[in-house]
Amino acid sequence: EKVPQDLVRLGFIAEGRDQVVEDTDVARAISAVFKGLASGGSARKRVQDIIPEVQEVRRRFGNIGQLPAYFTYILRAFSVLEGIGLQQDPDYAIVSDCYPYLVSRLLREDGERAQQVLEALLYGRIQDDGVTRPALNPSRFVRLANAVGTYTQQAAKRTSSRPSPDQDERASDADASGGERDRRRAGGEEAGAAGEAPPLLRLLQRLSRS
Repeated sequence: EKVPQDLVRLGFIAEGRDQVVEDTDVARAISAVFKGLASGGSARKRVQDIIPEVQEVRRRFGNIGQLPAYFTYILRAFSVLEGIGLQQDPDYAIVSDCYPYLVSRLLREDGERAQQVLEALLYGRIQDDGVTRPALNPSRFVRLANAVGTYTQQAAKRTSSRPSPDQDERASDADASGGERDRRRAGGEEAGAAGEAPPLLRLLQRLSRS
């Protein structure tokens, strides 16, 4: 039931048209495109194959919504990068390559919306005595944990590369102004540690009590 509102936020549906979306198949059609994009990669399901599906959605539901320019640009960029990757690896999946970064961004976000997305990523629904309740999906949890580990390794490689002499000189000049910023950042981290837990930890704590 939240899909129409999400489509409005993403720019696919104009403000005030979400009720119309609920009465048509447009939400289902756009959701199918996103599912196809999420499984994109490898020779079996290329991102390039999603483009005709996007054009079909535009043809059928152009009077209700629109395809944001940014989404078209993303598809084109993904298609080019995917083609390069598939030349080296027939099982290359560009969406899987993006997943570690997306997870890292999500874990830095706060608020109820981030909690809901994390819940959708980590938890499925099971029937227990006729009652539907959330249950941790082990495979989803492992995938998310692996993504965090992959992003951490990638970040460590970037920071371990030695700077050039010019960068060293600029870094020395910035030390004085950067020191105060670092102290403020450290103070903020201490305050955060004393206050609320990170979003992922809060989610696990909340759902473990449900």
